[in-house]
Amino acid sequence: MRLKRKRLSDTMLRAFLIFAVLLVLTSIFAKNLAPNDPYTTNIAQMKQPPSSQYPFGTDDMGRCVLSRVLYGARTSVFSALLLVTITFIFGSAVGILCGYYGGAADRIIMRIIDGIMAFPQMILAIAVSGILGGGMLNAMIALGFAGWTPYVRLARSGVLAIKNEDYIKAARFSGSGSFSIMAKHILPNIFSSLLTYATVQIGSVMLGFAGLSFLGLGVKRPEAEWGSMISEARGFLATAPWTVLYPGLALVITVMVFNYLGDAVRDRLDVHVLGGNIEIEK
Repeated sequence: MRLKRKRLSDTMLRAFLIFAVLLVLTSIFAKNLAPNDPYTTNIAQMKQPPSSQYPFGTDDMGRCVLSRVLYGARTSVFSALLLVTITFIFGSAVGILCGYYGGAADRIIMRIIDGIMAFPQMILAIAVSGILGGGMLNAMIALGFAGWTPYVRLARSGVLAIKNEDYIKAARFSGSGSFSIMAKHILPNIFSSLLTYATVQIGSVMLGFAGLSFLGLGVKRPEAEWGSMISEARGFLATAPWTVLYPGLALVITVMVFNYLGDAVRDRLDVHVLGGNIEIEK
């Protein structure tokens, strides 16, 4: 039974990894795949239904919806991957240092994190983005402001669970320095749980970017981004539904792929996070 479950996990992981790679490649080669210039306006072609020239139709300014969806993939996917990578590295490093050294600095940092996590992440992102102003960089800062905190708690709890194990003590007695112990003995043992959480977070970050852009706090027009496209076209849902349908489908499908990929990684690595403690089945 366990063998069948492992094979199913491997199959799902490979399948969703392929889908994720295809999405990334699509975003990389968006310029080559786009049939038209996504920023060229044509009043004579405004709100045209899907056709051979415009497979996804045109928006209220005559721009090719398919081309804008492809360029929006580059904005959404790359921004999400970059932000998750930054918060993953920074939060994990802070969490490992806090868990390993402890002391007053650990207590102060954890109280700050408790204060940040007391607010819903999206509400906090909207507040920070509103203060900083629009733009993709400010949106990344806004989402990253709260996005690094779960990694700190997850990494710290993992370090606290293993830092007093015999092999860590043996490494100290053998003359290994603190940095060497954290890099060679602690990080490899908690990396699976951190990676699993990071993979799951990709979809959530994409939704966060789309939400901020929908509210006008993300990308600046006319830059193509799925949330911004939905916001611009929501008034034409009855007359030109394709202007909302296709960017919405692109967002839903992409988020689902990365969420399922995260679930597949979790199942494959047998990682469980229960009550703030990390459990990895062997």
